[in-house]
Amino acid sequence: MSRIRADKFVNRAATGAPELTYGAQVVTGYGITGAGGINITGVGTFGSLGGVVQVTDTTDSTSSTTGALVVSGGVGIAKSLFVGNNVTIGGTVTYEDVTNVDSVGIITARTGVIVTAGRGLQVTAGGLNVDAGIGTFDAGVSVTAGGIDVTAGGLDIAGITTLAGQTRFTAVSEELKRVDGNTATITYNSSGQNIGLCTNPTGDITLNVSGIPVDSNFNNQVLTFSVIVQQTGTARTCNAVKLNGVTKTVRWSGNTPGTAGVAGTIRGYDIFNFTGINTTGSATSTTAYEVLGLVNGDFRTHA
Repeated sequence: MSRIRADKFVNRAATGAPELTYGAQVVTGYGITGAGGINITGVGTFGSLGGVVQVTDTTDSTSSTTGALVVSGGVGIAKSLFVGNNVTIGGTVTYEDVTNVDSVGIITARTGVIVTAGRGLQVTAGGLNVDAGIGTFDAGVSVTAGGIDVTAGGLDIAGITTLAGQTRFTAVSEELKRVDGNTATITYNSSGQNIGLCTNPTGDITLNVSGIPVDSNFNNQVLTFSVIVQQTGTARTCNAVKLNGVTKTVRWSGNTPGTAGVAGTIRGYDIFNFTGINTTGSATSTTAYEVLGLVNGDFRTHA
């Protein structure tokens, strides 16, 4: 017999479906249709499926080869995906044309978060908590409510920081630039320092400040720098200042040039404080800066 024609197939007792001991093969161009669906208790292999496919097995997945549904190849999903439990991804997650990523819990990025364009990292409420390490944001950080709470590590800001409203700092210290010579070179707007310490001068000191921004973001700014001179014999002074290579005339307090060794001190410390004022408001060049100088001296142990 090569062909059977029938409207319905049931088992011998007419109480259920017949058993296909060796399976069923459907030739190309045809399929299996019906309103009742197809129930498979073993492993089903399909070239393509149309309509709703429901897997009722409740086996959980612990790897890419376990679970109620195992797919050996890739999966393309044209619409939404809802996952009721955990999601584990062994490779790289790539977001294409994503406007928002919403999370009701905590997002853990073990190797960091990199923002390459746009508005940077924006926190609209709650604040940004960095529990350990240093957070670096190339595109900036915009916090409209809450705040930035750093409990350990530190906050390293390489660019310009604008703080509006009330700002409070506790346990603040400033790093010192130690100089063994006659030129205190300070690089502004970097990991450098604003205070120089000259420990072994052989002549008068020159303060050379480089890296001062010359764009519109730095308009109407004031710079402050200090040079501490450790006098070890011949009294030395710091009365030469350069801003981005431009030599500036220092306007000293009381119209008296800063002198070293106040009250005859040649073994002690003198502090030369400088304030650079942008008098025109434009930061396109440091030629518009006026430099004001004030010296505090005679820091020594008195007998």
